[in-house]
Amino acid sequence: MKSENCAAESRVYTILETQTLVKEFKGFVAVDGVSLRVRCGEIHALIGPNGAGKSTTFNLISGYMAPSSGSVLLRGQPISGLPPYQINRRGLSRSFQVTNVFANMSVWENLRCAVLWSSGQRYAIDSHITRAIRDLAPLFEHRLFLSATPHNGHPNSFATLLEILDPQRFTRGIDVEAVRLTGDHVDALVLENGEEVLCGKAVNAAGPAAAHVARMAGIELPVKAEKRSIFVFDCKDGPADMPLIIDPNGVYFRPEGKTFIAGAPATAGIDSTTLDVDYGLFDEIVWPTLANRVPAFEAIKLQGAWAGYYEMNLFDHNAIVGKAPNVENFYLANGFSGHGMQQSPAVGRGMAELLLVGSYEELDLSPLGYDRILANEPIVELNVI
Repeated sequence: MKSENCAAESRVYTILETQTLVKEFKGFVAVDGVSLRVRCGEIHALIGPNGAGKSTTFNLISGYMAPSSGSVLLRGQPISGLPPYQINRRGLSRSFQVTNVFANMSVWENLRCAVLWSSGQRYAIDSHITRAIRDLAPLFEHRLFLSATPHNGHPNSFATLLEILDPQRFTRGIDVEAVRLTGDHVDALVLENGEEVLCGKAVNAAGPAAAHVARMAGIELPVKAEKRSIFVFDCKDGPADMPLIIDPNGVYFRPEGKTFIAGAPATAGIDSTTLDVDYGLFDEIVWPTLANRVPAFEAIKLQGAWAGYYEMNLFDHNAIVGKAPNVENFYLANGFSGHGMQQSPAVGRGMAELLLVGSYEELDLSPLGYDRILANEPIVELNVI
C-alpha cells in the first residue's frame, strides 16, 4: 500500500499524521511510504483490495506493530514504537472488526477469558488469572469517575465506583465515604469498608449527590437534588401528530409512542427526600393545564408515572463543567438542571480532551466553568421546566 504525500499544511488543526510509513516482513513490503494527515472533524477512509496493507497500516498507527521506518504523530507528538496502552492514554484508541465479548458474562469474567486466551491456556488457577489482570493496573492510571445512584430513594446515598483491580466492584456499587487530600491534590478515595483507592484524576459526576461529593474535597457546589414526576396518559381522541408543547406555567407534554407524557416544574415545598410520585401535582396542576390547552385531554386515562431527580444548579440552571477550584486534579460535570441528556455527548468529549491533554481542543466548554460562579457571572437559563 502506497500513498502520496498530503498537500501543504492546512490551517485546520491536524490531529493524526503519518510520515512515509514502511513495514517489511522478511523482504516483503506490506506498507510502502504511506503519508496521510487527518484533521479534526474529518472521517478518513483507507480503501483497497485484500492484501493491500490497510490493516497493517492501522496496526502501525495504533501501536500493535512497530514500523520498519517512518513515523506516526498524534497532535504533533511522535507515537511510533509506543505500546498500544500508552497511545491509548494519549487519546487514540482502536476498535476491531470482530469483538468477542460475552454479553452474558461480567466484565471481570470477560477479562479472565482474555487472559486465558493470550496465555495459550485453556484452564488456569483463578489466582494466576487475577494476578495477571492486576498487572494491567499501570494502564489505567487510576483515573476514576465518581457517579451517583440514589439508594432507597435518598439523593445523598451514592455509589457505582468501578475500579479495575477488584472483581467485586463490577457487580455492586462501593460507597465513597471521603476524599483524601494532601494540600490541593486528591490522593485517594476512602471507601465505606475503609479501603483507599489511589487516583491520579477524579471526576465528580455524582448527579443529585454532586454537592455532597464536592464538599468531601472542600468545594461548595450550588447543586441540589430536585424531584420531578413524569406522567403517562392515554387519550382516545387526542391529537394524532403534535410537537413538544410547553405551557407558560411550565407544564409540558408530548407524544410518546401511542400515548403521551407530561410533567411540570417543582412546586414550592416539594419533598425531594423520596422518589414517591406526586399525584397531587397531576390532579391540581398538570391535568387542568392539559385540558385547557387541548380540549380532548379533558378525557384521559392515566396509565403510569415515575419520579426522578434533576441535579439543579441553583446559581443559573446551567451545567458546571471543568476543573474544580483550589484542587488541581478534581474535575466537575454537574448541575445540568434537566439538560443532561442533550448536553452529555458534548460534555463527554470536552471532559475527555481536558483529562487527556489538559485543555479543550475542539469544544470550548470554558464558559461553563466554575469561574463564572466565583465571578458571580451567571449564564441565566430563562426556561426551566
